[in-house]
Amino acid sequence: MLQLYLIAKKTYVEATTKMDEENWIRCNVNMLHYFNGVPLKMVCDNLKTAVTSHPLKGEVILNEEYLTFAEYYNTAILPTNVRKPKEKASVEGSVGKIATKIIAKLRNEKFYSLKSLNKAIRIALEEFNNMKFQKRNGSRNTIYEMEEKPFMNPLPLVKYEVCSWAYNHKVAFNSHVYYKNNWYSVPYQYIGEKVDIKIIQDEMKIFFNKQEIARHALISDLSKNEFQTNKNHLPKEKEFIPCDFDKVMNIARKIGYNTLTIINKLFD
Repeated sequence: MLQLYLIAKKTYVEATTKMDEENWIRCNVNMLHYFNGVPLKMVCDNLKTAVTSHPLKGEVILNEEYLTFAEYYNTAILPTNVRKPKEKASVEGSVGKIATKIIAKLRNEKFYSLKSLNKAIRIALEEFNNMKFQKRNGSRNTIYEMEEKPFMNPLPLVKYEVCSWAYNHKVAFNSHVYYKNNWYSVPYQYIGEKVDIKIIQDEMKIFFNKQEIARHALISDLSKNEFQTNKNHLPKEKEFIPCDFDKVMNIARKIGYNTLTIINKLFD
């Protein structure tokens, strides 16, 4: 899924796996930092991830997280009216150009991660924004720098952080915490404790009592039972206390005869 943004003629495009609130806001943040400035107002589509309520009469109610983003960057969000594409005609007109100059250009290439896809999109995007106009002087980049950039407000010193939290995850006896079908290691001293997980795009941070104790690259949601393990988190051999034999055998027995047989052989 491509998300497209436009200031004057300069365009920003980013690929996402889905159009949820987190991706939507992250793309807005990336867009402002790509333009290296903040406009006084932003016109967005009337999508559910941005707008909670858009009555015919009365005040538009923005999604709470999107409103927080707007307040952080000190900009006004003005959603278009329902089914009024002419209110963002310049963006609608750019969709066809993007399809030709970026999507079509990359259509025969294969990408094995979202990161590599967006890297290729960024290269094609720079070529698109630097392309000379046919009926006027300059390019999208030069027109933006001369006519639009002087009226942009500066970016805040710290980039807005889009994140999500998962609380009270128990650290298992294997010194890992389970999150969305996969496992992530934490220092073995926290085995049995409950930790909080903070997700920032492709990175996971694990906290105990508000102190960060581990950090990992996030495993794809499509994977199951994969492990991200920092060997320094695991107990030293002499300090490692395994589950007792009877407990392991009882678990194996509940799973089935074949499992019980394999576990017996492993212990032997």
